[in-house]
Amino acid sequence: MSTTVNKMATRRVELGPVGEALARNLKHLREARQLRLDDLAELLAQAGRPLSKTTLSQIETGGRRVDVDDLVTIAQALRVEIADLLASPSTSEFRAAVEHAEAELTALHRQWGAFLDARSAISLLTEIDTDHPDPAGTEATADLQARAESLARLSAEDLLTHLQESHPKPGR
Repeated sequence: MSTTVNKMATRRVELGPVGEALARNLKHLREARQLRLDDLAELLAQAGRPLSKTTLSQIETGGRRVDVDDLVTIAQALRVEIADLLASPSTSEFRAAVEHAEAELTALHRQWGAFLDARSAISLLTEIDTDHPDPAGTEATADLQARAESLARLSAEDLLTHLQESHPKPGR
């Protein structure tokens, strides 16, 4: 009895437009969530579908196709719909930009709250200083009050620029 082995050619299957969109969208959505490849790999491993950092990089660069099980788990890990991973570039980039802007706005809101808290504290210190002068602390209080008043005079756009410069995002 003779045994024949069916040898299939091992050629790379090129990605179509949906595969290319997936590659771009995966990278945009991952970066919008400020996740490194290692972070996403860890999330996938925790979900029971481990993919290495190298494999994820290959997917993002179009060097590896994605099977359905991986697609579902990646969408779950990124907390997006599968359609977001497969959407046309303009749609997915817009969604990623909106999510990034929401994250920036949330951070700015926290910083603004901290600024208002600091401004209130300076006002309180000024009242205390006026009621109970301390010659050693007067200069420091005056400096803090001047800095708070300077920040209070900034326009919203100038304040945003100031906060971005004084608190740069990681990786910039």
